[in-house]
Amino acid sequence: MIPYKNIIACPPHRWQRDFAASFAKIGAVMTAFLFPLLLADIGTSILLCILVRTSLLGALVTVKFGIETKGINLEEIGR
Repeated sequence: MIPYKNIIACPPHRWQRDFAASFAKIGAVMTAFLFPLLLADIGTSILLCILVRTSLLGALVTVKFGIETKGINLEEIGR
């Protein structure tokens, strides 16, 4: 028996939301600083392939660990 089988149905806690937001900001800053350096170093096509792969990985993580909000009121999600 899995004790946390309904964990996806629970709304995120504040620390989870803040943790995700901080990683998004770190990724945005890293991209802003590293993009020109990587573009000059590895070239356009390889860099764009890396960006596509990381975007697909983010989509897969979102699909796997995202919280389903269909049919749930905003008040219930915020609790």
